[in-house]
Amino acid sequence: MATTEEIIFALRKSNKVGNVEDSKRLTDMYFKTQEVENNFNVPLDQRESKKPFTYDFERFNIITKKEWLVAPWSSTAVPRYKELISDYGYGDNFTAALLGNAAVESGGSFAANQKERGDKSATGRGIWQYTNETNTAYDKWLSINPDVKDGGWAQVKFMHKLLTGEIKNPKTGGAFLGDGHLKEFKKLIDNPKTTSSQYNDFILDVVMRPTDPEESRGRRNIYTDLFYEDIKASDNLEDIKND
Repeated sequence: MATTEEIIFALRKSNKVGNVEDSKRLTDMYFKTQEVENNFNVPLDQRESKKPFTYDFERFNIITKKEWLVAPWSSTAVPRYKELISDYGYGDNFTAALLGNAAVESGGSFAANQKERGDKSATGRGIWQYTNETNTAYDKWLSINPDVKDGGWAQVKFMHKLLTGEIKNPKTGGAFLGDGHLKEFKKLIDNPKTTSSQYNDFILDVVMRPTDPEESRGRRNIYTDLFYEDIKASDNLEDIKND
């Protein structure tokens, strides 16, 4: 695990930021590596990756810097989140879309304890910034499952339960996301031709539901595509090793 000082040194050496003050600010905002480790809560027997998923820091940094982020994401957290998501049986397209949305929602930190920035009354938290009713449902789920602690593993598991309809709407008793939306999601999952962009739209419009979805749709698609490319490259590398 790199220290803050080591990250600052690396950033300055690569001319990604101008001075120590800016570097410290960026590492505080985006490099939540130790916090990710402390809050990940993945059982030890689940921490071994089944596939050696990696991605190109430099390529991501160059592309995302032009759009919104100014620093690459945690080399520790992202592969683990990819494994946790794909372990539920989700394909590469949908896994990439969830990662792409997490990149935008968490401001690039992928920290499970990331708080929503800006308005002090905002409630968003975590890798997908569970907010308002979703945040309340997440808290309720944690309260009735005392063996589960808030963290990256828990937030991925809760996302899966939202998508399977296990989390209920307290007002209607139906699926939290809506029975109609879950039928729509099942059609997407059952169709092998569903693209990462279609999954990205579903996550944004049905699960995330930001006030202004068009403001960030393009960024989410860019990050989703980048993750998809690296996931496929990693899968191809694994296939070559197994031949």
